Amino acid sequence: MHGCHKRMGDVWIPDCPLTMEELLCVQSLLEEDWQLCGLSDNKRRLKVALTGVSLTLGFAAGLRGEEIPRIELGLIRKHWREAQECATPHVLLAMAGWFKKHVGENQYFQPLANVTVSGVNIQKWKKSSGALWEI
Repeated sequence: MHGCHKRMGDVWIPDCPLTMEELLCVQSLLEEDWQLCGLSDNKRRLKVALTGVSLTLGFAAGLRGEEIPRIELGLIRKHWREAQECATPHVLLAMAGWFKKHVGENQYFQPLANVTVSGVNIQKWKKSSGALWEI
């Protein structure tokens, strides 16, 4: 089976992290796709925006793969204006669910920079997905 997967070109490395170069490349590909969607294809634009926000938030917050679905876009949107009008504007990462060493369902908040030093633009993708979510 291992030989079969090798011949098919499958690359499966579960512990391989996403690098900064890969994220910036994916971000530029998503931006190109966003431009190609046009203004009329809201369903495709929402898909691109949600992919962008999931990847950038997950990367910037250091989330593991199974933690990314816990991101709560509704809570982020609820606190968006407050976070942007703060003395230090930021994106507020909100997560909901069951967390280790906590009883019951909880909410977890973490402030993230709008744009990181390495060029990851978190604010852009969250703003895009939030605007499309309203449509």
